[in-house]
Amino acid sequence: MFTYDDRDSYLKDTNPVIKLFLIIGITILVSLSFFPVVPLVTIIVIVLGLMILGRFQLSEIIYLARYFIFICLSFMVFLLVTRGLVGPGAYKLAFLHFQYNDFIYAFSLGLRIMVLALLSLAFVLTTDPNDLVLSMMLQLKLPHVHGYAALAAYRFIPTFSREVQKIQLAQTIRGVKDEKGIANKLKRPFKLFLPLLSTAIRRGERVSMAMESRALGAYPTRTFYRKTSIKKKDLVFLIGAVIVFAAIVIILIKFNLFRFNFGFTS
Repeated sequence: MFTYDDRDSYLKDTNPVIKLFLIIGITILVSLSFFPVVPLVTIIVIVLGLMILGRFQLSEIIYLARYFIFICLSFMVFLLVTRGLVGPGAYKLAFLHFQYNDFIYAFSLGLRIMVLALLSLAFVLTTDPNDLVLSMMLQLKLPHVHGYAALAAYRFIPTFSREVQKIQLAQTIRGVKDEKGIANKLKRPFKLFLPLLSTAIRRGERVSMAMESRALGAYPTRTFYRKTSIKKKDLVFLIGAVIVFAAIVIILIKFNLFRFNFGFTS
């Protein structure tokens, strides 16, 4: 689900720093309005952007975001039920009583969660981790020691997943039974902790030796085999996105659908 997709697209070729700044801006924009129309329109724009600029099919996006959709809907239902149990309201469903603001509250928070999830998903799907670290070091002037450490940590995630599978297979070969039951499932992580910790220590030592052998941090400047830069198409993408969202905000304000608010209550 959260893996980089190496398909050729406009979003893939866009500088990761530009995409990162755009995500921060959209997050702030969605946070400024309590009314659910803003996050709903933002979700539509993100999906269209993935389809047009990222070359993803709508069915692919729905499949990749299926867990987020389930969490979002569950969260909204939970909020509505808890609000309905509190007290009187104009709308009644069995023993639940709702007010108009209860629906606004639930849909707004639920759709905000969906916006953040889709932004994260779109960023991960269209951004090479190597390009992200390079752009942060070259464009944002992140120290290369920190950049290399972040890249190494990111690459360790799938490595540790494979190590867990190897440890489980090794334990099975040695006769360690995978017993059923809730109590045994809770004990299972402790069986993996010690061998996984020893593996992490060994890999950490290898990474530190590799960093020292390459004189990482010994000099203030460093050469790069591959470089990233902010090109004209990156600025066109950023300016175009700003224009689109500015137009959306203006239209929503005109029809009184933006409802500017810093908080979580209207």
